[in-house]
Amino acid sequence: MKHSIFCKTTAKGEQSFYLRSDAKTYYLFTQNYRASVKQHYAGGVSVNRALDYSSGIGKSVRKTMEKLRAYIPYVEKEYGICVLDKTQKKHTKKKTAKRSPRDDNAWDLYD
Repeated sequence: MKHSIFCKTTAKGEQSFYLRSDAKTYYLFTQNYRASVKQHYAGGVSVNRALDYSSGIGKSVRKTMEKLRAYIPYVEKEYGICVLDKTQKKHTKKKTAKRSPRDDNAWDLYD
């Protein structure tokens, strides 16, 4: 699945952020307009790149990344989608049954 983050200028001095997952678009949040943030996210950025602090970016873009880290898990939970690698690993993890103490009489139930 392809996931990306993009922003649009929605009103004077405001920009809204969206998560595009396959063919659906989910609203994340709205914040004050910053030219550097618009330049970074306007064309759409993959989720991994959108949350990557290692690139040499400004303070306002880093603050937006912090917001994205908070809002993406909320959208995942609300709409039942898996976007972050952490969430995908959690859902693909095998669920094992808990073992109960050994009881020889319990086998009688399955005969």
